[in-house]
Amino acid sequence: MPPRDITAPSVGGVSTLDAEARIMSLTGGAGAPRKHTAAEVEVHSTPEDLWVIVHGKVYDVTTFVPRHPGGNMIWVKAGGDCTQLFDSYHPLKTQAVLDKYYIGEVQRVKGDEDKIIEYKDDMKKGKFYMDCKVAVERYFKDTKQDPRVHVEMYIKTAVILLGVVVCNYCTFFLTSSFLVSAVFAALHGMWKAEVGVSIQHDANHGAYGKNRGFLHAMQLTLDAVGASSFMWRQQHVVGHHAYTNVEGIDPDIRCAPEKDIRRVNEHQPHEGYHPFQHVYLFFAYGLLSFKSCFADDFNAWASGRIGWVKGAAFTQ
Repeated sequence: MPPRDITAPSVGGVSTLDAEARIMSLTGGAGAPRKHTAAEVEVHSTPEDLWVIVHGKVYDVTTFVPRHPGGNMIWVKAGGDCTQLFDSYHPLKTQAVLDKYYIGEVQRVKGDEDKIIEYKDDMKKGKFYMDCKVAVERYFKDTKQDPRVHVEMYIKTAVILLGVVVCNYCTFFLTSSFLVSAVFAALHGMWKAEVGVSIQHDANHGAYGKNRGFLHAMQLTLDAVGASSFMWRQQHVVGHHAYTNVEGIDPDIRCAPEKDIRRVNEHQPHEGYHPFQHVYLFFAYGLLSFKSCFADDFNAWASGRIGWVKGAAFTQ
């Protein structure tokens, strides 16, 4: 079956118009829509006053915040350009919902290059990303599966959290033997790492169903093991997944200008010891949690940035 044509009257079962006609319909035929600069939009950056930019258009989604199926994910980049995040996180039919909150267009001005990065439009029929997105949506529809929930996810979550609790108890209270406690301490660290790469990772990407309370609880498992789920979303969701592996922008691959202990892409400077990084990074990454908890999060809070990414305002 060929990919659906998003310029046709139907996308994901939702009636659409071409871009110009849609704008006229949203403005009541009033002609040219109101213009907003990126600086004007970013003032509206709290759950109580939330604007976002998607594909050069500005939306006031404040009234939708309490009903957003992804909970607090809606303000992960409040007041900013959410184009890449919106396209990657939402099914095609969600555009019709977003259109209800349209209030104008972005007016590009000198100096906003670090606020809005434009990619070539790949949300069209025949483009690789669009074809993949359509195929994935069709797969879940045809197999009647929920892309955000699966029973194995809950079983995995229970096992990991039980491992954290049991190993924490055994480390400190089971025995006076230092060796036995050390073994359980190592296992405790392993289970805590599983929280980081599994439970909180999935939750802070918006999985775990549509119950916002349970979703938030799973997001906070990262905070429970010592890191910050808020900072993680800023770095990994806003930075990495919107600009995956883009040198100078993706904060997950940032390295020092020189003499960094790691090199993660061909654009970064090469040092004589990098051929051995597959050996020593195994041990260095064991110290990563200390760096994240006691250095990176505080630096990001003080500077308001995580590399290129400007951090969102703190919220309750």
